[in-house]
Amino acid sequence: MQHGKAFGEILAGRQALGVVALGLSFGTVAFEKTHSTVCHCHLVVVHLCEIHCLPVPVYLVRHAKAGSRNDFDGDDRERPLTNSGRRQAAALATRLAALSPSIIMSSPYRRCVETLEPLAVAIGCQVRLDEALGEFFTERSQPEAGLMTLLQSLPDRAVICSHGDVIPAIINLLKDRGMHVHGEPQWQKASVWVLERDGKQFATASAWPPPAVD
Repeated sequence: MQHGKAFGEILAGRQALGVVALGLSFGTVAFEKTHSTVCHCHLVVVHLCEIHCLPVPVYLVRHAKAGSRNDFDGDDRERPLTNSGRRQAAALATRLAALSPSIIMSSPYRRCVETLEPLAVAIGCQVRLDEALGEFFTERSQPEAGLMTLLQSLPDRAVICSHGDVIPAIINLLKDRGMHVHGEPQWQKASVWVLERDGKQFATASAWPPPAVD
């Protein structure tokens, strides 16, 4: 009887950890506890992903608010975030840092880099740049092969930031290859797509709306 009770307690504990990890994976659990408790839960998420108890996510971020291209006097690649966009970036950093990203990658455009800079500071890593994530994706000749190579090469829990023309193209490309989308699509600035992989294949996707900062 004691062995049965002990096994039941262990199983209940594992189930509870699974619920916590799932909540963190989708950003649905709000913690009002100590930093050490949150750090422990981050490790639970990472461990469960590594042993395949949870789907393996990649996070695809649209850059935060950066004003109008028509109102910016200069090279559009250098257009910065607005004050509202910087608040969005800070809110995204808080949410994404809790998910223990392994790598941060961005379009080289300033507005994308600035969107991920608070996250990079929070977790102590650099933002890597890749032209494949740059704007005008739809104007490049046959970009799909290079983009798929990039996506499939991403490590688990990667965070990547791109643009309003690139992200729908990525989602549609993956849907054509069998990925299923759950819920309503989100295309707004500072929205996040959570792409879940099964091995090298992207199996499912869902989207977070932008953080409410205004």
